[in-house]
Amino acid sequence: MIAFYAQSHYSLLRGVASPASIPELAAANGYEGALLADRDSLAGAAEFFRAAEAAGIAAYAGVELADRERCAALLVIRNREGYEAASALISARNLDADFTLRAALRDVPAGLFVAAGDAALARDLAPALPPDRLGVLLLRPAATATWERAQIETARALALPLVAACRFVYVREEDLETGRLLRAIGDGALRHAAAAPSPRELLLPAPRAAALFGDVPEALRAARAVLEGADFRW
Repeated sequence: MIAFYAQSHYSLLRGVASPASIPELAAANGYEGALLADRDSLAGAAEFFRAAEAAGIAAYAGVELADRERCAALLVIRNREGYEAASALISARNLDADFTLRAALRDVPAGLFVAAGDAALARDLAPALPPDRLGVLLLRPAATATWERAQIETARALALPLVAACRFVYVREEDLETGRLLRAIGDGALRHAAAAPSPRELLLPAPRAAALFGDVPEALRAARAVLEGADFRW
């Protein structure tokens, strides 16, 4: 199963789709399951899990966190302990002006899996977290070749799992214009002055998404292992 994580309209000023629509879209595009990982929010989880049950696909919960140092990580919730830890991290992220992922993620419980979104964060966390709790995120389509190379090299140097994932924020081409409007609102700018979101975050059919990782099958295996180790249910 390709690791697929979606962001809904609970990713404020970013996502467009409702959590309830994502499981049906995932099933229609050939996915066996979907991970909802909104930016700094778990607000859509209950709605998402109910819709996934109705659509007959596996549902997984997570959250994407970023800090003021521009570090980012995808957290996959494995159980109730992980859900509580993720909720506490979101609160700290929103309330603590000095919050950093480097400090906050060093003692996460076994109920959370951390996929580091940048090489520096992975290096900082590697002494504190074992490989069954820490991996290096490989997003494709990638933002830049330089970022991707650093992620792959860091995972291999630290003997950490390289975790494949596609991040889908938009379903249709016209959603990109809605995304542009949301960016303009967030930036306090006119719509035409805001940068359009990248088409690399458009939903892809599962076979096309899996083909993106043909050269790194170990990353697909690691992603499957992370999701198979998650038994959190709403």
